[in-house]
Formats: sequence, structure tokens, C-alpha cells
Amino acid sequence: MVTPRTPKPGSKSPIRLVKLCQLACETCETSVYEALQAGYRWIDTASVYKNEVEVGRAVRRWLDQEQNADTTRITVTTKISPYELLQARAASVACLERLSLPSTIQKVLLIHWPGVARKKHDMAIHRQARNSAWKVLCDLKHDGFIDIVGVSNFNVYHLELLAEDLSCEDWYETPAINQVEMHARCQQRDLRE
Repeated sequence: MVTPRTPKPGSKSPIRLVKLCQLACETCETSVYEALQAGYRWIDTASVYKNEVEVGRAVRRWLDQEQNADTTRITVTTKISPYELLQARAASVACLERLSLPSTIQKVLLIHWPGVARKKHDMAIHRQARNSAWKVLCDLKHDGFIDIVGVSNFNVYHLELLAEDLSCEDWYETPAINQVEMHARCQQRDLRE
């Protein structure tokens, strides 16, 4: 469990989040269901975790049991993987289909990693893929398929490049979330400033 900032502008309220990076199948579904029962309202998954189907099933099951639940207060985050970055539209649609969430659930879609898997770090393809994938996410948000778009594991350099490359575009928007690892051994002070 982590307590990130909520993506709503101006709000810094801590929230309870369930992160599912190593849970699969029945364990995942049960954990998500029980977390919702316990009051958790933000579920975090990703295509590389291979548990989006179970997350969606648990959320739908909980909603079936809780007839009066305020679905607008539930947020589910998923991420397209570095293995899928070059096919961002198909990967994004597949994530949403696997989750199969009601339209009232707040959906967050992130780019999981700032590069393409299995490519050398200094290759131009990473920047091109990030920019292209970001446009896809913005388009999906504009079309109403997702509510919030963001990134994950981006450092200041990646965020600056994205803004530099795309800020002149009329559709560009700044990532609402940069989900990063942060703890005593990985403080990432430059990102917090």
C-alpha cells in the first residue's frame, strides 16, 4: 500500500491504494475484492502484471454486491508496457478490454516505462515511441475512453523531453501522474522538487 497524491488539481489528500504487481489469478481477484470491502478505492495494475482480467472481475463483483456504491469514487490505474509501446493504441484498447470496467469507474492509463523494451538506452526510438504513445493516451482521454493520463518511472529528463517535443501541439496535455518508486534507498529528490 502507498499513499500517493490524488490527481485532482489542488488536492493532496492521502488515499489508500492497492498495488498488484506480483499478484495473479485468484489471489489477485480476492485481494482486490477484499480491499474494496475494506474501503480501498484506488486499484493499481498493469498489462505486464497479467492480472487486469482479475482486477476487472473483482471490481464488477464488488459493485454487484454493493448496490449503493458510489462508483465515481473508485479509480483503477493500468499501464501499457515497454513491450507494447510501439503499438500503444492496440495495447491501450486491450488493457481497457481486459479490465472491462463500467463507464462510471475512473480509469487512469499510464505509460509504464519511458522506453521500448529490449532496445539500447541511447536509441532515438525511445523518444519517438514515448511521443507517439503519449498522443494515443491523450486521444483516448479526449474520446472519453479514459479519465486521466500519465506516466510511470519517468525521470525529469523524460518529462522535459516530452514537454519540449509536444507542447506546441494543440492536443498536448501535461501528465497528471508520474508514478515512481520512492523510498529510503530511492529518494528521487529531483522529481519531488
